[in-house]
Amino acid sequence: MGPGGKQIQSFWTFSMGINKESKNKVKAWHVLTYLTGKDAMQAFADRTQWPNVTMRSVLYSDVLVRKYGEEEIRLNEESILEADPYYFPYIPELTEYADKIGTAASRAIAGADIDAILMELQTWALGRMFKAGYYK
Repeated sequence: MGPGGKQIQSFWTFSMGINKESKNKVKAWHVLTYLTGKDAMQAFADRTQWPNVTMRSVLYSDVLVRKYGEEEIRLNEESILEADPYYFPYIPELTEYADKIGTAASRAIAGADIDAILMELQTWALGRMFKAGYYK
């Protein structure tokens, strides 16, 4: 909800991946398959009534059409199809970066020193870029 009491419209993407060091890749794949499957997407839509799902059949489900109307759902679908979701680099290290940034944000929220967190994150990121060969 925004400050005016209305829902904020936003476009974002959500990436999931399996760490290459995972000892349970097959189990992790099964979890990702479930989370991105129709049953989980429909359960998300039913619980949240938020019209940003990855399946058209769920997007046009009764619960969402009742809340937003078919015209609003259609406009939402069109905006998703016309948007450019590639606003950050799709590199093999992306999930590692997202994990580090999320952990840093959690530490900041918990009260750790912001400048120290940012310096650690910057140092790690620069080292990771060199290690991956992006910088020489």
